Amino acid sequence: MDTERFFENHREVMDLYQSLEQALIERHPDITARVSRSQIAFWNDRPFAWAWLPIRSGIKGRPEHYLIVSFGLDREIRHPRLIDTAEPYPGRWTHHTIVVSREEVDEELMGWLEEAYCWKKKKWSWAGQGESK
Repeated sequence: MDTERFFENHREVMDLYQSLEQALIERHPDITARVSRSQIAFWNDRPFAWAWLPIRSGIKGRPEHYLIVSFGLDREIRHPRLIDTAEPYPGRWTHHTIVVSREEVDEELMGWLEEAYCWKKKKWSWAGQGESK
C-alpha cells in the first residue's frame, strides 16, 4: 500500500501527513516511511513514530478531520497537547497527539519526535551489543 491509497478516503488530512513526513526527513534523511492498512510507521533502524487516522469519526470534543501522531519514549510526557499516554512495557511510553493543521507540525512536536528517533536509535544500538536499555 502507498500513501495515496492510505489517504484515499481522507484527502483532507493528507497534507498534514506530508508536512510531517517532510519535516522528519529534513532532519533525518535516513528515515523511511512504511505504509500498512492501519498506519504509517517512521523507521530509522526500528519504528519510532506512527501516523494514523481516527478509528471512528464523531468522537465528542475532537475536530472533524485530523491525523494522530504517536511516538515512543523511555519516559512519560504530561502535556495538554497529548490525548493519551500509556506504558505498554516498563520503561517504554507511547504518546498520542492530534494534528489538525500544518502549523501543529511545529518545534514542540518535532522535538518529541527527535527524542523518539534518538531514543530508539540508542536503544537498539545497545541491544546490538548484547545489552538492552
